[in-house]
Amino acid sequence: MKLKDGRVLSLPVDREEVDSIAFGPGGADSPARRAADRLRGDAESVRSASDAVARAEEAVRKAEAAARAAQAAAAAAEKASSEARKAGEEARAAASAAGRVAHKPPRRAEPPGPARNEPAPRAEGDPPRVLKVGPGQPYTLPSQAAKAAGNGDVIEIQAGTYNGDVAIWRADNLVIRGVGGPVRLLAGGRAAQDKGIWVIAGDNTTVQNIEFSGARVRDRNGAGIRQEGAGLIVRHCRFVGNEMGILTGSNPRSDILIEHSEFARNTTDYERYKSLGHNVYIGRVRSFTLRHSWVHGAVTGHNVKSRALRNLILYNRIGDEAEGGSSYLVDLSNGGASVLLGNVLHQGPRADNWAMVSYGTEGANPDQSLFVVNNTFVNDKGDGIFVRRITAGETVMVNNILAGKGKPLVGGGRLRANLIVGAGGLAGAVRGLLGGDAARPGSGALEGNLLAAEAGFADPQKFDFRLTQGSPAIDAGESPASGAGMSLRPDSEYRHALMAVERRPRGAPDIGAFEFAGGWNAP
Repeated sequence: MKLKDGRVLSLPVDREEVDSIAFGPGGADSPARRAADRLRGDAESVRSASDAVARAEEAVRKAEAAARAAQAAAAAAEKASSEARKAGEEARAAASAAGRVAHKPPRRAEPPGPARNEPAPRAEGDPPRVLKVGPGQPYTLPSQAAKAAGNGDVIEIQAGTYNGDVAIWRADNLVIRGVGGPVRLLAGGRAAQDKGIWVIAGDNTTVQNIEFSGARVRDRNGAGIRQEGAGLIVRHCRFVGNEMGILTGSNPRSDILIEHSEFARNTTDYERYKSLGHNVYIGRVRSFTLRHSWVHGAVTGHNVKSRALRNLILYNRIGDEAEGGSSYLVDLSNGGASVLLGNVLHQGPRADNWAMVSYGTEGANPDQSLFVVNNTFVNDKGDGIFVRRITAGETVMVNNILAGKGKPLVGGGRLRANLIVGAGGLAGAVRGLLGGDAARPGSGALEGNLLAAEAGFADPQKFDFRLTQGSPAIDAGESPASGAGMSLRPDSEYRHALMAVERRPRGAPDIGAFEFAGGWNAP
């Protein structure tokens, strides 16, 4: 320290080692002591400040760590949200794909069939659910099963008669079949939605082994089955005494297949039109196939009427027979790519129209090709037309028996290797031919066809038009090529009732719906 006289006193100690400095007696406080106290206070303040700085720095570090943790949490939340959105999108896509699978139209089949209706896919080893209907079963009536059915179910209806039970089937990919014997649905004046015994609103439905009878509605078009969905297969069924047998709507993705089934006397009474009704009425659908079936007894209406874009009428027995008086046996109202192959077609004396097959009377589908091959036509009306075409285009008629009075074809077309039997307008040409004798015109519209007085049928009074020994139709045909995207060579025959047998030509094909084999085909 510096004294007043200028001297300087120095002590070799640190500031921290000084406790106090006393001047004067009793150690009273002095400026030096107060200075020392201030030094100690300043040192304490410095230490406190240092501690505060350290604490602040620690707080900053903790805050930065918390911020980093918050950022990481935010990133994790964003990632979780993104994954959730992706999972949702994938779930929606899977649901959409499942919907497309469940509602997809039937796949196209190889000719001569339409698209086949496949059940919705199930997990491997997972069989379809079976709903059983009948006395003592979980469901006593078909209508109860219809309400409970889900996509892809199989409904088995026990043998018996179900009176007044009508139903609406809404699920897709159903198989509905009768089991254990005949299953009869008798409407008894009732109708689902005032339309028919069954209204099928779902897609891709198969119906087997069931009889539908007695459908009547206010509009007089009560159907055994009213089809409103896309895709229908009917097998081994009977439709008897309804106003319409089957009636479908228009659906450009729908394919209809009917096989081994009978349609009889489905008609109704109108004040203006007497009786009217169609055994089979197909709307504007993608394709319609009728095969190995018996369609008969229509009155004033048509036995078969279709507006489909593609029509395959294969190996059927279609006729008025004893009780009928149809307008047309087959009416392809809008034309379409159409094939009539291997059918027996009979027009009775009470027929309401002259034409047996009518094509394009009410419109024109894009494809107007008509192929009429290896059919047996029998006309018991006084006169008539076997095939009448209204729309432009060409009809190909090959290997048909045309028995009875009438014109073979009205409208553009080609006739080859047809057996024309006792035609009224050709009476002079066939007069003098005896028994199975036949002649081929050398020129004119009928060149390349065969004229004969008799066809050589087994028992025409009983509508048995199989060939007998000596028939001029035997080995007189030609091998047809193809048309409408399929082979026109017949490989099957209709066998009564509702059966099919393989057709096996020996040598040149026979003309008509039957191949003479000398076995069951003989009378």
